[in-house]
Amino acid sequence: MPELNEWDLQAIQEELELSMKRKCEVQIQTWKDWEFHYYTGIIGNMSFRTKSITYRDSSGLHRLPINQIMSITQMG
Repeated sequence: MPELNEWDLQAIQEELELSMKRKCEVQIQTWKDWEFHYYTGIIGNMSFRTKSITYRDSSGLHRLPINQIMSITQMG
């Protein structure tokens, strides 16, 4: 798994909070099974209990573990 430092984690946290507030479309980059995966959608919420986020795309609602997120980028 790529190593994230404290600055990277802070940037992900800030982008996550801003994206949830703006309800804008984002690209989420995750690391799973030794490769990067990309998801596009609108982040709905973050759960500290399940340590995950939910996002919605054209096929419905999905959940991603927070510890797999490598970056979040707003789409415009």
